[in-house]
Amino acid sequence: MIDNERNATSLIETAPEGATTSVTDRRVVLGEVASLYATYAKAEGGVRALKSSHRSAVERRIQNASHVMERAKRKATYSQEQEDDAIEPLMASQSLIEAGFDAKDVETMRLIMKIQLRQAVGISVGHKKRGDAVRRLYSEV
Repeated sequence: MIDNERNATSLIETAPEGATTSVTDRRVVLGEVASLYATYAKAEGGVRALKSSHRSAVERRIQNASHVMERAKRKATYSQEQEDDAIEPLMASQSLIEAGFDAKDVETMRLIMKIQLRQAVGISVGHKKRGDAVRRLYSEV
């Protein structure tokens, strides 16, 4: 078991330049993607709360709650391009293509990664589950 860990560590430490992403870079990018989703989900949740039976509780805590939540929602929007830009450091698409991968295969990998990220830390994931996933990410070696 220890030999396998040493082998894996040496592979990571001696990874060639090219289609690779360091573990540290992956953690940073995944944290940023989770934050992108969390900000959007928080704003959406605030707007939904104003449309629910919790409206009076929200309005007691937040002055001009409707205005605040609408501004938060506008600021929290993101586009597919922003999501793709956030994920790109993980994909290293151009490096993969230069390394010989077919562009269609790289795009398929990108779509699979987006699906997996959305399932793990996406907008529909509750804040507790998203937080647990991000904490696990940063606690792993």
